[in-house]
Amino acid sequence: MLAEHAGHPVITHFWGLTCGPCLAELPKWGQFAATHPNVRLVVIAADPMPQPPDQLAATLDRAGLSKAESWAFDGAFPARLYFEVDATWQGELPRTTLLDPRGGQTTWLGATQFPRINTWLASQAS
Repeated sequence: MLAEHAGHPVITHFWGLTCGPCLAELPKWGQFAATHPNVRLVVIAADPMPQPPDQLAATLDRAGLSKAESWAFDGAFPARLYFEVDATWQGELPRTTLLDPRGGQTTWLGATQFPRINTWLASQAS
């Protein structure tokens, strides 16, 4: 994924079917994607246990994210995947990471801060 988006700003948002706050804010991500169609947004289902792909797809569709690039953790050992993303991450959701074209990252856990994302996007355009 990183190689595919190298040299471009990209937003990665980790969510899960088993995360109530994630499900509550997922439609806001759908609205964000609709109003920012040229932004590279990747949504990643990072549940501690693999979830049915059709259920993930239906949830993204209801949230207005059916066209977003999406991935899902798969396997019985999600801690390995958390570590691959960030050696200090324990799997807390939701999690948002802004990746700038030079490889810099800004990450936070918890509710999405859309004003912060908009400010970051504006800084990437300059």
